[in-house]
Amino acid sequence: LQRATLAAWPASRRTAPRVASAPAAGRAPPWSGFRGAMAFCGAFCSGGGTSNAEQPEPCAQSPGPFKLGLIADIQYADRDDGTDFSGREHRHFRHALEVAMRAVQHWNEAGVDKVIQLGDVIDGYNSQAKQTDSALNAVLDVLDACRARARYDVIGNHDLYNFPRSALQGSRLQCFGEEGKVYRVERLNNRWDAVILDGYERALIHAEDDGFEAAQKLMRKHNPQVFGERADWFAGLPKEKHRFVPYNGAVSSAQMAWLEGALKVSAAEGRKVLVFTHIPLFVGATKESTLLWNAEAVLKILHTYRDTVVAVFAGHDHDGGYAVDPAGLHHITMNSALTADVGSDCCAVLECYDDGRARFIAHGRACVVSKTSGQGKAYAELHLEKGFGNEPSLPARQPDGAGAAEMRAARLARFDTAWRHITQRCASERSAVKSVAMSVGAGGGIRAVRIPAMAAGRAASPAAGGPAEGATGAFADGEARAALELKAPRAVVRREHRAWRAGGGVIAGAQNECE
Repeated sequence: LQRATLAAWPASRRTAPRVASAPAAGRAPPWSGFRGAMAFCGAFCSGGGTSNAEQPEPCAQSPGPFKLGLIADIQYADRDDGTDFSGREHRHFRHALEVAMRAVQHWNEAGVDKVIQLGDVIDGYNSQAKQTDSALNAVLDVLDACRARARYDVIGNHDLYNFPRSALQGSRLQCFGEEGKVYRVERLNNRWDAVILDGYERALIHAEDDGFEAAQKLMRKHNPQVFGERADWFAGLPKEKHRFVPYNGAVSSAQMAWLEGALKVSAAEGRKVLVFTHIPLFVGATKESTLLWNAEAVLKILHTYRDTVVAVFAGHDHDGGYAVDPAGLHHITMNSALTADVGSDCCAVLECYDDGRARFIAHGRACVVSKTSGQGKAYAELHLEKGFGNEPSLPARQPDGAGAAEMRAARLARFDTAWRHITQRCASERSAVKSVAMSVGAGGGIRAVRIPAMAAGRAASPAAGGPAEGATGAFADGEARAALELKAPRAVVRREHRAWRAGGGVIAGAQNECE
């Protein structure tokens, strides 16, 4: 299979060119289609892919700038397309793997030296579906087809939804430094250092983690309603505190002391530093709800070394963003591969020059104007120099994006099928039925779809005493009325789902829609 695949691959592409070149117009990539892509990856993984151990550096550095491949929030899962709880963000779970494949092709053509994956390589759904290992292997098989000398993985919240920290060492993720820490310094070449932060050293994801207790104290101080029954984590919360939600995290005081020491060494050696973190640090380049809990403390350290630190790269906020902070540091929040329009790309190449300049070259909509919900104009490239004014040059995203309307129609059809099956099942039962209203965006309006849950000795909905706060409507069904927006926290939706399952309401193909 490998010989046949390589024979079909154009001779000009069997070795990695060192200069980026655009594919010929109208020409489909040789790995077009999922099977072709996996065959291509299999052919290259055995000879020239990135392994867990970094390949030896060449004796002589290649001419031209050092090139770094970048991608964020792939969040692959073998499941149908869906949305976030608001119904606004369209998530193409299987397509994300194709985006990663095309990223590898682009990086190989550009001749990148190393790759940094900014976290959330697979979606948290994989843990529920018992597909963590297969999903991770699928993505890493693709990334391993890159002929870069090394890949560094940043840890995101979805990675931790799939793995406890104790299991990260045994995974194929390359997320630990020589001292066994997730936060670390990686020497990129003789001029540039990569400082990789661990934004979930203090987090509420795993109770057994060392930072869990400290995270609880912090959350109880700033947003205690997270621990209650309230459906909306942000209700009544000042905007500056929107960061204090469970999908974000913080760095420890020990990590900040380490960071200051690492930057001091780089500055003394006259090296330039790029900082990589899953969670953004500067609100100008993201939303208030996707910030590191103690971002200002970290920024204070970075600003002390403003002549050494050039830029901060992050993921997490799928909508992306870009801004320059008061100290002149560039902050790039990369858009998510998961939310890229079907058939489009979302990755980048960072060129790092010996004179301390860097240039971010987007491939697809890899970075867009901040606070535009991912719909604004995009940056074709960013010059990361002090005082340089970057302007977006690519057009705003078209409404809905390619295939989004079809995806919504298919999702609504699955809801309708689930509703018919569950109604028939409930009709044959004598149990009480509670109703949950879920708002689903459809075309130009909102369509409410009822997903009943069998009452199992307790109210199926936290809003049994009345409509949930902020809900768009309520539907009478049986003896109760309740409402739940798709914006509700995952824990609340899971509780509804468990009640639904307790009543025998699991229908093939509908379980994911309920979640």
